[in-house]
Amino acid sequence: MFDKKLFQRRKYIIKAELQLKYLFFVLLLIILISGISIYFVNLTVRSSSVLENLTYLEVIAVNKLIIVIVLYVVGISCIAVFILGLFFLHRLTGPIYFLEKMFALVSEGILDIKFKLRKTDELKDVAFGFQNMIDCLRNYILEDKSKVDSIKKDISYLIENINTVSIEEIKLRLQKVRQQLNEIFIKFRI
Repeated sequence: MFDKKLFQRRKYIIKAELQLKYLFFVLLLIILISGISIYFVNLTVRSSSVLENLTYLEVIAVNKLIIVIVLYVVGISCIAVFILGLFFLHRLTGPIYFLEKMFALVSEGILDIKFKLRKTDELKDVAFGFQNMIDCLRNYILEDKSKVDSIKKDISYLIENINTVSIEEIKLRLQKVRQQLNEIFIKFRI
């Protein structure tokens, strides 16, 4: 059985390249939308009839105040999105990291693995499908191994009793061996 501690997730940045790529993409969208918003707020403030009684310097002051407020909101939003995004992406990248480790184990022939994702993790369907595939492969291989063991037993019996076994029994045992050999790997298409 594999070491469970090997796969315990303790860090929130697991696949930094993937996580940071999407976080920065979202942050860039926020900044872009904020820039567009500031542009239109500035345009609206400067051309608003509500502010026509103010001097040009007062309008500039109001405009700067609005821009500062928007920038504070954008800054706080970016920090909040980064932190919340990190937690959300952890729910996605954690299972991806975990599945990559499982793929490596299976490619090494280790099929006695069982794993569960946390309730809050994403990709449960993929993990369930992968676990089901491993279980099926393990069962197919165990069935074939059982047939190979039976073949070995029959061949050993024939070798040990070559002088005392009748031709008919040899034929029957060899037919049984041939039948079992035909059934090995029958569940695989290669």
